[in-house]
Amino acid sequence: MSWGLRGWLLYWLIFRLFYVLRVPKNHRQEVVASLTAILNSVGLMSLLKFQSSHPEWAFWGLLVLGAMELVLAFVARKRWQTAFVVLSSIGSVLLLAAIPFRFSGANWSLLWLLEAEVLLVAGLRLRESVFRRLGMLGGFAVAAQLLVTGVAPVVLLRQQGHDPSRHVSLAVTLLSATALFWLNSEFGPRRWTILNETELDRVALLVTSYLAAALALLGLWVCIPGAWTVVAWMLLALLMGWIAGRIGSFDLSMQADVMALAVIVRTAGINFFVEDHLGALTVRCVTVALVVAMLYVGMRRSAASRVLQMEWIAVAYSWTATTLLAVLLWYEVKPIGVAVAWAYLAVVLFELGRVFRKDYLRQQAYVLFVVSFVRLVFVNLTAAGTATHVFNTRVSTVLPLIAAYFWVYERLHREGDASKVDRFIAALTAWLGTFAVGMLLYFEMRPEWFVLSLACMAWVLLFAGWRLKRAIFLEQALVAVILVAQQALFYSLMDGTISDSHSFYSSRVFTVSLASAILLLALPVAFAVRRQYPVPPKDKPAWVVFTMYRPEQPFFFVPLLLITVLLAVEMRDGMITIGWSALGVLAFLFALTVGERSYRLAGLALLMLGVAKIIFIDIWHASPSDRYITLIVMGAALLLVSFLYSRYKETMLKFL
Repeated sequence: MSWGLRGWLLYWLIFRLFYVLRVPKNHRQEVVASLTAILNSVGLMSLLKFQSSHPEWAFWGLLVLGAMELVLAFVARKRWQTAFVVLSSIGSVLLLAAIPFRFSGANWSLLWLLEAEVLLVAGLRLRESVFRRLGMLGGFAVAAQLLVTGVAPVVLLRQQGHDPSRHVSLAVTLLSATALFWLNSEFGPRRWTILNETELDRVALLVTSYLAAALALLGLWVCIPGAWTVVAWMLLALLMGWIAGRIGSFDLSMQADVMALAVIVRTAGINFFVEDHLGALTVRCVTVALVVAMLYVGMRRSAASRVLQMEWIAVAYSWTATTLLAVLLWYEVKPIGVAVAWAYLAVVLFELGRVFRKDYLRQQAYVLFVVSFVRLVFVNLTAAGTATHVFNTRVSTVLPLIAAYFWVYERLHREGDASKVDRFIAALTAWLGTFAVGMLLYFEMRPEWFVLSLACMAWVLLFAGWRLKRAIFLEQALVAVILVAQQALFYSLMDGTISDSHSFYSSRVFTVSLASAILLLALPVAFAVRRQYPVPPKDKPAWVVFTMYRPEQPFFFVPLLLITVLLAVEMRDGMITIGWSALGVLAFLFALTVGERSYRLAGLALLMLGVAKIIFIDIWHASPSDRYITLIVMGAALLLVSFLYSRYKETMLKFL
């Protein structure tokens, strides 16, 4: 130890003895004596730092000085109270400051922070605004020094390349400043009401509180760089939010939410692009999953806390967590499985929303269902059908999605008090499930057999609508019937390549005839549906009544149309009239059996179409043999219909 340093220590001791033993005569002398006592400590610590040959002794030096200050404080207690307050404050802060020096080494910023805290505490205990405000200004100066000389070089270093160092000394200093600033701003006004008396002090404490939050984020970033920073930040945000709820602090609660926002931004900008592995999992998977879990915990905290009086914050936490989790699945899951992962995440959120009665969780599930369906259409259905065990990849990924859609539909349908949005989603998921089934059949079936699969779908949907008494399946059945007509007319019948098929089972005669037969076999179920609605609603349009409440009409007329066109395509010109005549008679006989007036008129219309074709085409263009056969068959058909009219006249009058 140099002689100059020994002199300063002797000077400090002499000044302390005079400060303790000499009692000021008025308040002004008390203030001056106390200020000089604090400055004396500042000067001594600055000199110790400047002339120190062994920085590692800082811990023991602060410990000894703090103990001596406390001893002198108790000596001065009986003489005058102000000296006791000042010296005990200095001693307490020195003892507390010794702990960070044990781990971070001697640091100018910690010394300055210590001096600022001494001034602030002394000003509070002496109710002296000068000391108090000098302490606050000193704290701001420490923060500025830390940012300029401490954090800025680390930022530049990490921008230039990989920085393996954790800068523990700087991190401890930043976190120490954070702890002191939060104590001053949040607990100081609760202990000393004098801090609430002036606007200047309130503003300074508010700035101190938010400055502490910034230093905390920087301290954790300095010490825990890379992908794990967000985990540390989110833990701090949860801790801050919990403390804010316990003490009822608006500012701490707001800072916790701002920290969470910083976590979200950094996760989206950095963590999603980290490809390192941590065992079998990627660092991206682990860190983002931890952040998502803590965001859901923060959602619960925000929902339970009434500090901010902002209910939307919990909703924002939840939506953000779900979005991050969905993006994480997009990165981590194989492309063919992303839609399935999204759909089953939606199922989980939907069920949680039902259990906890949180509408926003259900709304997130609804969005995920729609997104999963879009991806199903553009990725899963167009994926190559490589075999995986029993099913290929397309089937094995689309079937779980169909199950998820119908699961949610069934759950929503059974809710008696479902909202308008939930009823809409129930209908939407039912349509998504049915559409996914149809698209899967389109990609998996042979093109010429797709019309058969559509006819079977129409039959099954009609049966489901009848047995379950659900109009949505009747609507889907009618759409399937329309698609059967479209597929048969514009592909099977109008595409010339189908007629060139060498296999009878792939020909349009087989596929269109069988599809028509399947639709006709559904007529008993269609009439059963009609009996369920004997009196259709009067406010419905005629076309809705004709289809929804009278499904026997489209299920008869669509196959009748297809067979009519099939006869025209497959038979030669002279025989078409015979085919139409026979079909008209069959339709007429069937109408008599089921007692349906529209069917009878359809049979008569086919006969009249045959008559018109004979008059305008066959007589002039058909061969003699075809002309004679056509006239004979048409005459026989007309005679048969005439006989039936006269035989069952009374029955037919009932149809009218």
